[in-house]
Amino acid sequence: MTPRRSATAGLSLLEVVIALAILSLISGVLVDAFGRVVDVRVRLSERLRQSGEAELAGDWFRHSVGAIVPEAASTTRADDGGFLGLPQRFVAVTRMSLEGIMGEPIRGTWEIAPNPRAGGMVLRYVTETGHMLEVASWRGERGGFLYYGRDGIWRRTWPPAAQEASQLPLLVRAEIGEGALSRSIVAAPRGTESAAPGGAVVR
Repeated sequence: MTPRRSATAGLSLLEVVIALAILSLISGVLVDAFGRVVDVRVRLSERLRQSGEAELAGDWFRHSVGAIVPEAASTTRADDGGFLGLPQRFVAVTRMSLEGIMGEPIRGTWEIAPNPRAGGMVLRYVTETGHMLEVASWRGERGGFLYYGRDGIWRRTWPPAAQEASQLPLLVRAEIGEGALSRSIVAAPRGTESAAPGGAVVR
């Protein structure tokens, strides 16, 4: 006669090993799934942060460029010159300054430059006294400005060489971002009659 196992008897070694193997499989699947969820959340939050930053940068750029006025309307020194546009920066007189009295014309610089701290590129505004406002930053090496004239041509510099042109371009376009998050922000300086660019060419 074989002895019966009592109800209070413990688990055999084989049962414990099987239970541990099942638990390790389940925990491995759960850890892997949790890691994927965290990775997706990190990527999504980074994309949302960059997208929100691009929206704020767009609003700031349109308002600050919209406050640019011709040099004749400014109270700055006469030898400062007028609007000067280059592929990665432009200098102009604006009524939306970071320092001084709001509405008072003052010279400032908008620039897209390499970001020495985090890598990539940065859009920033620099005041006459050298105070910098970092507006947006992104990965990659792309970014720059274009200037739209009355002849319907986007140019990389302003004023156009060897050509009669108004002091201010009709439109200023900032190309910021990289890849899927890249975007163009177009703004019209004050006192210019902006027109829809349509199929304008770039020179």
